[in-house]
Amino acid sequence: MRQVYTLILGFLMLVLGACGNEIHQDAEEWAKLTCEGEKQLKSAASILGDQEKQESIVQEGRRLLNEAEKLGGTLKRKYQSSGSELQTLQSVYEEALEKCRE
Repeated sequence: MRQVYTLILGFLMLVLGACGNEIHQDAEEWAKLTCEGEKQLKSAASILGDQEKQESIVQEGRRLLNEAEKLGGTLKRKYQSSGSELQTLQSVYEEALEKCRE
């Protein structure tokens, strides 16, 4: 009987650990998109003289930021049922975004 409890506990730890890892991966992907969009917009500002290239980079940056915004909304809805999961998502997102901006 003790082995059954140990097996069940091990399985639950594995499942809960996988869920936490998914939140981290989702938050990091969201932060990556946001950061890439920001970097595109910043790089466009440094291009002088080639307005066509600048506009292309700005469009790509805006596209990435729009995609990041949609993903953020989707992830917030995905994890809204648990306040702690939503808090983890936001916290990991902010940390990953800060690292990317450095």
